[in-house]
Amino acid sequence: MEHCDFACSSCYLTPIANRTRPLPFEEVRKQLDVLRDGLGPQGKVQITAGEVTLLDPPELGRIVSYARKIGLDPMVMTNGQRFEEVPGYLASLVRDHGLQKVAFHVDVTQHGRKGDHHFGREAALHKVRDRFAAMIRMVRKETGRRLHGAHTVTVTGENLDQVPDIVQWALENHDAFRMISFQPVADVGRTRDLPDPGVSLDSVWTKIREAVGVPLNRFALQFGHPSCNIVCPLFVITLGERREIIQCVPEGDSQGRKVMSRLLSTAGGLPPLGSHRVRGVLRIAAALRSRPGLPSAAAAGTGTGPIAAVQGGSGSSPDPGGSPVHERR
Repeated sequence: MEHCDFACSSCYLTPIANRTRPLPFEEVRKQLDVLRDGLGPQGKVQITAGEVTLLDPPELGRIVSYARKIGLDPMVMTNGQRFEEVPGYLASLVRDHGLQKVAFHVDVTQHGRKGDHHFGREAALHKVRDRFAAMIRMVRKETGRRLHGAHTVTVTGENLDQVPDIVQWALENHDAFRMISFQPVADVGRTRDLPDPGVSLDSVWTKIREAVGVPLNRFALQFGHPSCNIVCPLFVITLGERREIIQCVPEGDSQGRKVMSRLLSTAGGLPPLGSHRVRGVLRIAAALRSRPGLPSAAAAGTGTGPIAAVQGGSGSSPDPGGSPVHERR
């Protein structure tokens, strides 16, 4: 289903998107089966379309349930409007179908969000971001389940200089949003925003570093090709009004990077967000025990287990390693 209720100026959909119809569930199931075969257990999958929440809640829930059943780790990608219009929609996905991850896309390239006028300023959309952060917290409280939020942002020449405002908002709401992904505009689909030579992986990364205020390590954690993705895991610690940002692998810490690489290789990757914390700790402990050379090195490193992350890249994913399932035909 490529139908969408927005008309964004940066959009990967085709001109005929809104005339397509949803795929039958059996076709979606086949896509998920193929991804499970290729990705293995806890493979990251993005449930996406034009706007996938235009499906009735039971239909989207069925897709999420099946993905979880076969051992995938699904994330629903959305502009969030239907979650506000249909009370209980997100809560039902979490409570009844096991959803643990959701990504909200909010930025000034979007047109169609009811009652919210941004006039080209990202700060004017913080009230929208605040509502989604509050929604995540509320759903956690209502359901008693884990729900991890991600935030995706398209970066154009119009909002490049406003990236620091968004990063600051994300740091202030790190309890709700565990990841933020900045995606430089690409000349795909029905995008009307013209490519800007000033908008690149490097320029977006510079703005992110400017906002965080510490010299972030561009090579802390690598997913995909380095020309397409930058991923930097952080701890964000709040003590009263004081906020501390600690990098898992600071810039120049070659020993820390080696430790993380060896630990991930030995443990088979970081425990997935939403996995049982005790199991994750036990898995890492088992890795340390099985490799006597790791414990002393780990003590000299900076740790793992990101609380918040920033990501930049053309077409990058808010869930590193994620593969999309498109509901379309």
